[in-house]
Amino acid sequence: MGHTVRLVICLLCGLLLQSSAESSQCGRKDDTPPAKLKVKRPRAYEYGEYGVAMDERQSTVLKCTAEGRPAPTYSWQKDGNPVSTTDPRITVEDGVLTIEVPTTDDEGQYQCFATNPYGTALSPKYKTVYAFQAPYTDVTPKEFEFNVGEEVLLDCGAPDGAPKPTIYWVDEDSERLTLSERMSFTEEGGLYLSNVEKEDEGVYYCFTGNNLLRTFMRSPARFLDVNSGTATARPAAISHLSTENEGLREQSKAIRCLATGYPTPAISWFRNGQQLPEAALQNFNRDLYFDSLNFADGGSYECRASNEHNIQPDTRSVLLTVESAPYFATPVRDVVIPPGGIDEIICDAGGVPGPELTWLQNGGPFRMAEGSPYQLDGDRIRIIEPLEGQSTVFQCILENVHGERVGSYTITVLAIPATITVKPEEEVVESEGDVVSLSCTAFGSPEPTIEWHKDDVKLDHGGRIIIEVSGESDAVVSTLNVTDLIFDDGGHYTCHALNSVCNSSESSDVLIRFPTNATVEPSELMVTMGDPAIFTCNVQKDDLAVPTWSWFFNDVKIESRGKGGEFEFPAEDKLRVRRTKASHTGTFKCVVKTEYDSDSSTAELIVQALPVLSAAPELMSRNQTSITISWKAWDHGTDVGDPPCIAYIPHIREATNGDWISGPNLQATARPQYLFGNLTTDTHYIFSVSAVRDGSGGEGPIGPAVILKTLCNAPSPPSEVQVEVTAPNLVNVTWKLPAMTYCSTGITSYTIYYYEEGSSSGITSLTAAGGTTTWILVGGLTPGTGYVFSVSLTTDQESNTSLSTPVINMPAQNNSGLVVALVIGGCLLVLAVMIVGYFVKRRRSDKKQHNLNDSANVNDAVQDESYQQLNSPGKIEAVEMQQIGITAEKDPGPDEIGRSKSSSEYPACINDDADESEYEVPIQGTAAEGNDHDVDNLAEPAPVYINGRVFPGNRRGKRPLFTGSD
Repeated sequence: MGHTVRLVICLLCGLLLQSSAESSQCGRKDDTPPAKLKVKRPRAYEYGEYGVAMDERQSTVLKCTAEGRPAPTYSWQKDGNPVSTTDPRITVEDGVLTIEVPTTDDEGQYQCFATNPYGTALSPKYKTVYAFQAPYTDVTPKEFEFNVGEEVLLDCGAPDGAPKPTIYWVDEDSERLTLSERMSFTEEGGLYLSNVEKEDEGVYYCFTGNNLLRTFMRSPARFLDVNSGTATARPAAISHLSTENEGLREQSKAIRCLATGYPTPAISWFRNGQQLPEAALQNFNRDLYFDSLNFADGGSYECRASNEHNIQPDTRSVLLTVESAPYFATPVRDVVIPPGGIDEIICDAGGVPGPELTWLQNGGPFRMAEGSPYQLDGDRIRIIEPLEGQSTVFQCILENVHGERVGSYTITVLAIPATITVKPEEEVVESEGDVVSLSCTAFGSPEPTIEWHKDDVKLDHGGRIIIEVSGESDAVVSTLNVTDLIFDDGGHYTCHALNSVCNSSESSDVLIRFPTNATVEPSELMVTMGDPAIFTCNVQKDDLAVPTWSWFFNDVKIESRGKGGEFEFPAEDKLRVRRTKASHTGTFKCVVKTEYDSDSSTAELIVQALPVLSAAPELMSRNQTSITISWKAWDHGTDVGDPPCIAYIPHIREATNGDWISGPNLQATARPQYLFGNLTTDTHYIFSVSAVRDGSGGEGPIGPAVILKTLCNAPSPPSEVQVEVTAPNLVNVTWKLPAMTYCSTGITSYTIYYYEEGSSSGITSLTAAGGTTTWILVGGLTPGTGYVFSVSLTTDQESNTSLSTPVINMPAQNNSGLVVALVIGGCLLVLAVMIVGYFVKRRRSDKKQHNLNDSANVNDAVQDESYQQLNSPGKIEAVEMQQIGITAEKDPGPDEIGRSKSSSEYPACINDDADESEYEVPIQGTAAEGNDHDVDNLAEPAPVYINGRVFPGNRRGKRPLFTGSD
């Protein structure tokens, strides 16, 4: 393997100066070229920095390169003595030192010297080491036995080598081991387990390798036996902490902390009480790692290890010391000085420990001669009025325990005209508002100064004019910046390089054009999904500029695909999104380019689905002229559309006809509501709500609707409420209807309220069917007790109750004969009702069509039809009324109507042994007895209440037929 060492000694070529002189106002002697010697730092080699490992199987090559005029000559030294070229294995040609078949005798420090008439430059010293790989000294296999959960350390016993050998471990299957939470490696190369598991049992080998020699050696086997059992819990304890805790500036460093314990410990690092981030850690937090050390990294660090059995983490501290090989705190510089000039060079040394400083001249000791223009003053050499021909090269050698650095300072004594080596651009075109930047580099001795002129007027630094000057390898670089350009800044600009020898100048013409400015309108557009979106890219530009437009969506260029595509270009400056989708939400950018400049502008498109409520509004309250509705607030998770929903609009229309009438925009709240007033009494309306999102056109479609009705005027209560006692626990309550009740619902029900006189048990209520019902039997009353009754009716609201009846005293339960008579009478009454009902049914059937066409009786006709179906022949069930001993026969056919049965055909109506508490038989009728009502206009019968259970009534006759079961 060849190893190259480069030493670059740069001398400014005469051809460059000759060309520069032609553009200058004065020439110079061609036989006095300036000398400039500079050493470039080479790369590091395999064996440390500036080190080379030699392999006898291949040549070692050290290469030294110098450039200059006259061409330099080369020589090499080893350990301070000239390298002998009499050895046929060693050759030096054009600065390249080659050693064939190197041996240990060739180890040492080599240094290259490059010399021309202006001085000598040196390379750093390079250490060569003969590569080797020592064998393992202990070749005996070793056996180790541990219990589950114990700490394990297997030593590698790696032999020495150059370069330093690499170390790794393999198992018995030759699989390379990798780091894990339990497994790590010590800095010496040992295999470490914080707690061993049964699965770790096996054979392990340590390998050492020399990458240069390409040799690898395997250690004797390490047999690891693990006894079966359960691991003993152990708190975490730090077992190993790096002892070599010195690091070098700008080099990497790792401090390793290993801990044992069961379960496996967790490791963390702290500095000054603050935990360090995981970004600074490696190897499962076991290594505190520095990629490139600096002096601020020095200090005390803490490693903390813990597991669930630690009351407090186990803590160990380590002190990191950062030192440094020598370095130059300020760059080494070369000096070109005219005869009689004054300057100095400074060797600004850095390093820890502080390096020793030595000055050399042309590779040899520096001795100040009397009358010499070079005076040593500690870390600097003062240059005082040198003469032409006194050019030289000084070396500053810095050395400490960590290495050596060599800095070469080339001193060239020569009068050189001010020469512009880098010209400004001949023509620059900029736009108003931009910045024009012109740069000019000049070389000369003495060092030239640079001035800038515009149209022969000198420019000074300040305001919009910024002049920056910097040094670059003995050249002067001046940059002119004119900011916030205006049209009058255009003109002829000149860079003048001046020194005492001669001046030179170069010019540039600056043209100012009106800048291209692009603006997309609208800058933000919110549209409803499915609608088109159009953007226009307006351009302001210079009159001579020819613009071209490009459009991008989310930084992807939109290609023209003609009409009918996703995007269209109605004009060069317009973009049309034909049918917007949710995926079109994003950034559209217009880029305008001219031959001079370009500009871009962006616009945001937001495509939203209009919000729609998924549930109909609900009734909150109502009266005769107003209805208040409420609705569930729009929810992005359950309702349709995109947020934000900022308002709601309630809507109303009549149920029969009419268009929607919209209410005001209502600010969105958690439970919105709205009152519609000035409505017509007893009228059906349809209500709905639409949701509104932000932006124009943000109202969504009308949501689901609900039909609601305003209330009728409050109805009048029934009158003339009377109560007839029909049994010790049974009464017949009758009433009269109010003169007139106007409500589309009709009378939907009657409510009978009664309470026991002198009792605190409260009021009892029974509800009877509506229509023209005017009586009801109320049972289950307590014999010998007084009751007070009242009645109300309900349309779409309940009326006030009627005037209360006087106290109705129920007879005592001591006349069983009377009770029997009443029960027999009731049974006969029921039978009579059944017979009369049959004839009523036939009559109503004949008048059904007439009643359906009569608008005044529409509601009654509907009820009649339903009860016709319910009570048609064959539909009435025979139900045994066990409570009162009555068995309902089947509905008599036409041939049976009017035929009386003998008393033997009916069972007894009274059970003398029956408990009268079972006779809770409230019964309602359709008309008061003796009233002459048209049976076809009778209301639907009220239900029958027996022992608290409700049975449907029967419209056959004036009394209901008992139908129901126990």
